[in-house]
This record gives sequence, structure tokens and C-alpha cells, in this order.
Amino acid sequence: LLPAGFSEGLTMCLVTGSGRYAGLLNFSTDDDRYPGDRACEMIAALNGTLANVVDGTQAARTLASLLDPGTPALALAPDGTPVELAGSARGPALADGSPLVAALAGQIPRDGHERRFVWPDGENGWYRVRIVPCLDEASGRSLSLVTVRPGAHVLGLTRREIEVLTQLASGASNPAIARLLHVSPRTVATHVEHILEKLDVSTRAAAVGRAVREALLLPA
Repeated sequence: LLPAGFSEGLTMCLVTGSGRYAGLLNFSTDDDRYPGDRACEMIAALNGTLANVVDGTQAARTLASLLDPGTPALALAPDGTPVELAGSARGPALADGSPLVAALAGQIPRDGHERRFVWPDGENGWYRVRIVPCLDEASGRSLSLVTVRPGAHVLGLTRREIEVLTQLASGASNPAIARLLHVSPRTVATHVEHILEKLDVSTRAAAVGRAVREALLLPA
């Protein structure tokens, strides 16, 4: 570091209270009198706190602690593996082996933006699902926080109408949607009419715009 003008410094591994490696702290100074022993001791005393600040799991726990008590939540590793969050219940929607947990692996945000969508809860109910990335990739993003809220309001849309609306958002035509859902194009057209009426819009584009804003779509 001498060519850059730094003549002294220290490097320290950041380790959480549970013993998990969370990152690396480097402190450089252009004065070889610093950091002194006292400064080194103070920085070492802050090790656990600094580790919690940059630790992806801790970030997820911090976000989870802000949720209403009982809100189902878990964290996801980059490969989609669920990570338990102490103090957070998973609930039936996020239980091991549930269809939603299986689908989440393909929904992890890779662009730094959160994702929101709806997921069926039985025959008529809906969950509202939210996935929040805890850190950006430059900082070593390692986890995403998933929360599920039951009783999502979907403006009276039926499950089939939400399926059609999701396909509309992907740019599919009525015949393409009909082939995918194994129904007739005329049936799809009827669903589209009902969707426009329930969303109080006049065009398919406007329906998709409102669905995106209010997270009324199924995951891709």
C-alpha cells in the first residue's frame, strides 16, 4: 500500500457472536503512528457489532424483527435453500416441501429489486408474497428475506382470471393463453373482459399496469 501513500494499517476478519465469518475490515493510515494499540483494541471490541452490520443473515433478521408478530418469514440463500430466522414462524405456506418454497428458488432477485406476487391459499384465498434482497451483489449479497401475508385482496379476481392476467403481463396473445390453459380463445376473451371490468380499466395494457403496481400476478 506504500505507493498509494499508506504506511500503516490493520486487517481483521469480522466474526459474528455465533462464530460465523461475515467479512473483512481493512483500516489504512498515511501516518505510521496510527493505529496505536488503544485504537486496535477499540476496533477489536467492535468486531461483533461490525460483523452484524455486514452479515446478510443479520440483515434479514433485522428486517424480520420489524414485521408484525406472527408474520411468516424465512431467508433464502442464493441457491434457493431456506435459512431459518430465529423468532420468525414459517407458517404452512413456507413449510418444508410446500409448493411455494419449491417455487421461491426461481424468484430470488438478481437485479437488487424486491419482488412481490400472489400465491394461492387453498381454493379461494391468496397469500401476498414479498422477497427483499438484503445486500447488493457488490457488498456480497447472500440472503433474501421472504415474507408471506395471508388474506391478500385481489379485487375480486378469480384464480383463473389471475392466471390469464399473469399471461397478459408476459405479452401472450389470447390464442397462446388458450393453448397454455387448455381452454378456448373465446373463453380467454371472456376472462379478459371480466378482468378489465374488475380492475376498472379499458385496455389490456392498463390492466397489466395496475396488476404490476398492486402485485396481482403469479410468479413467472
